[in-house]
Amino acid sequence: MKLIELLTVIDSAVLLESTNKKETYISKSAIPEEQMNCVVKFIKPLNNSILIVLDEPEKVKSLEELGYSFEAGM
Repeated sequence: MKLIELLTVIDSAVLLESTNKKETYISKSAIPEEQMNCVVKFIKPLNNSILIVLDEPEKVKSLEELGYSFEAGM
């Protein structure tokens, strides 16, 4: 599950941890866009907030990497 999908059901402060770096966000809008596509490893309650541990976003292969060719000829 991606972080952006999880945040639709969370309405409290969150503590995000990624690559051993922890940051607290009071508002969902304060979370950087690059973290929104990260994969959620696990969730744990912590004091009056929620700890969300993130993993790097999944790399999606391009169509060229999958073997598709878009060469057109007349």
